[in-house]
Amino acid sequence: MPAIELHELIPLLVQCCPGFRGPLVHSADDWIHEDGTFSYCFLTATLADYVVEQFDQGEYGFADELFSLVERVLEQGTEAVKAAVATGFLERLQDQQKLSSPLWAPLVGKRARDYLVARDTFHGTKTPGLN
Repeated sequence: MPAIELHELIPLLVQCCPGFRGPLVHSADDWIHEDGTFSYCFLTATLADYVVEQFDQGEYGFADELFSLVERVLEQGTEAVKAAVATGFLERLQDQQKLSSPLWAPLVGKRARDYLVARDTFHGTKTPGLN
């Protein structure tokens, strides 16, 4: 199976989180540089903000598909795709203060959990719900 490339990331995210298109378009000035290149880490951080808002409103209907995609990307993505999802999405999700981690941590798959636990270990912290 071929690796997931950066140009495939936006369509994959919008397909599994249909409501994400609006916030993505709204934030385009933040993640599209003047030269037309994209900041994929900022784009995936925008996804994390969207997910937190949706979960905070009790909307989890897309969660299984999204976290399955995250696992797939962490397994099959190019290094740039893995980095964008890990540092942009997962780290932003872990660092945000609006939504308690026990409300999202049980949803993450093994690869995402391993990444976040390793990050906790590096920082000397412990995210409730991950361990």
